[in-house]
Amino acid sequence: MRKYLKTLLIAAAFTCAVQSGYPQDTSKVTAKQTIGFSVGAGFSDLLNLKLRIPIKQAGIALGAGFIPIKDETVSSFMADFYYHFAGHSEYTFVRPWFFRLGLNFLNDKTDSHTTKDLLLGIRLGREMNITRSFGIDVDAGAGFTLSHSVTGDVIDVSPAVWPMINTSFFFRF
Repeated sequence: MRKYLKTLLIAAAFTCAVQSGYPQDTSKVTAKQTIGFSVGAGFSDLLNLKLRIPIKQAGIALGAGFIPIKDETVSSFMADFYYHFAGHSEYTFVRPWFFRLGLNFLNDKTDSHTTKDLLLGIRLGREMNITRSFGIDVDAGAGFTLSHSVTGDVIDVSPAVWPMINTSFFFRF
C-alpha cells in the first residue's frame, strides 16, 4: 500500500510542477485567488464544512463532518489536496475538472462499540461555477483503508476499498 501511496504523491507533485508552466488566459476572468469554504454531503465526508485554500491550479481543503443519529456519534475529519487540470470557466481562471487526493478519518461511536477508520481517498470531480464567488462541485472515487480499529461488541465488517462521493456548495470571499 505504501508503494501505491508514494507513486500517487510523486505523480501529483510532478503534474503540479509541469502544469505551473502553462500560460493562463485571464483576460475575461478574475485572477484573484481567495480563501473560501464549502458545505456538502457525501461519503466519507458525511455532512461537512471545509475551509478551502487555493494555490494557483491546486488547493488544500481541511474539514469536518458528522451524521446526526440518535444514540450514536459518527464524525469525519478530512485533509484534501485538489489539483485542477482541464477545461475552462467563464468566471475564474481555475480549471473546472479536478483530481482530489485526501485522508479521511471516520469515527463511529455508540454505547457498545467504537469503530475508527483512516482512508486514503482518490477522486475525480468537477466544479460548476455559477458566479465568480459561488458554485457547486461533485466528485467520486475510491477510498482505501489504511487503518481500521474496533473496540466493543460489534460485528466487524470493514472493506479494503470504500466507494466515495461528495457534492458541495462552495463560496469564495
